[in-house]
Amino acid sequence: MRERNQRLLSMLIIPFSLCSARLQVVVFFAGVLFTPHQAPWVLTSLYALSFLVAMFSARVFKDRYQGSEAFLLEVPPYRLPSLRQMLARAVTEVRAFLELASTFILMGVVLVWLVSHIPAGEHRTLANAMGDVLAPVLDPIGIQHELAVALLFGFVAKEILLGSLAVIYGVSEALGRRWYSIWIGCRP
Repeated sequence: MRERNQRLLSMLIIPFSLCSARLQVVVFFAGVLFTPHQAPWVLTSLYALSFLVAMFSARVFKDRYQGSEAFLLEVPPYRLPSLRQMLARAVTEVRAFLELASTFILMGVVLVWLVSHIPAGEHRTLANAMGDVLAPVLDPIGIQHELAVALLFGFVAKEILLGSLAVIYGVSEALGRRWYSIWIGCRP
């Protein structure tokens, strides 16, 4: 977009756009805070609300940030991909994700685990100390002190947030025990 007004309007609407990172966080909270029967409705409602707020924002600010540039979109010719192209793309995407997960996300989750387990005094960890430092900001909005670490790492990379929450709440240990009990139960 060449016009400043169009860029400003886009910047106002982008925070309400639907993305896969928001989906992960919403699915996590919907699964934790609501029953299995309510969670899909909450997820659908939040996505619909996000879409409606984006459209409402665009409508409200459309006159203020009006542009004279015509909206032109060149659409390339569509072709059905071959099976080989789809498999090659799938392998490339899976490899890229595994490289990201095995380095960046894993390091972040390990750092969260370390911060939440390294003692920083009597019956305190570094995570609690960080929470105490951020208490003036976090207490008014109702965020527990131990979640300050997840919040800070979430600002660095949103992909780390879900793993951080699992570490803080001990979900990974429960999942490990459940997997182990299922595996033991299935053995002949």
